[in-house]
Amino acid sequence: MSSRDLEDLDPVQREICAFLESWGDQFVSGSEISKRLGGKRRYLRDPKWAVQPLSRLIESGHVESDSRDHYRLKRLPQEQEPAPEQPAVAKPRSSDGKKILFVDDDEGWRTVVSLFLSEPGVSVSTAKDATEALVEAESQKLDLIVLDLDLNGENGVELLKFLKRNLPDVPVILYTGRTHDEDAILAMLRAGALQYLPKGPLKELRRVVETVLRLSQASGA
Repeated sequence: MSSRDLEDLDPVQREICAFLESWGDQFVSGSEISKRLGGKRRYLRDPKWAVQPLSRLIESGHVESDSRDHYRLKRLPQEQEPAPEQPAVAKPRSSDGKKILFVDDDEGWRTVVSLFLSEPGVSVSTAKDATEALVEAESQKLDLIVLDLDLNGENGVELLKFLKRNLPDVPVILYTGRTHDEDAILAMLRAGALQYLPKGPLKELRRVVETVLRLSQASGA
């Protein structure tokens, strides 16, 4: 029986509780209880025989009544089960997703390009010079580097050579405004730059970046 312990009740009270238990949460009239359980028992022939035991059951908290002289077994509040522990959500590791490093000494370009290339599954970090670029390159696993030719007077060719020596598998795109310096551009390509793009339409930069990332993923699969 799902109600409280009935061992301290007398036989009549237990019989009433068992009867009410069969009705579940439905209220049953006192006359129905007397009729159903009275039968031919002498001490139960009084149509109101159940009033006294029902009153005692109400006092003891086993039975509850509504305003129409109807009764039902009182259910004990079920103990609230602790909520199941939610599985811990794994935090993305630093190696999750594609990572691009954009190196440019112009703060405005760094902001614009990083926002333009960032999307779900692709994060963009920036560096303004060779020193910051090396720090970023050592602190994360990069999938692509987009590099300007001039970095506050520093030689982009030397930085590119260093990056290719230490990160030979990371493609580098040359993205510069020095469109007329063919010698410098050629030197960068010879040093290992994958492609040269003049600064301008960002859509073209995004197209090239997406192509390079897709090809590098396919080759690494």
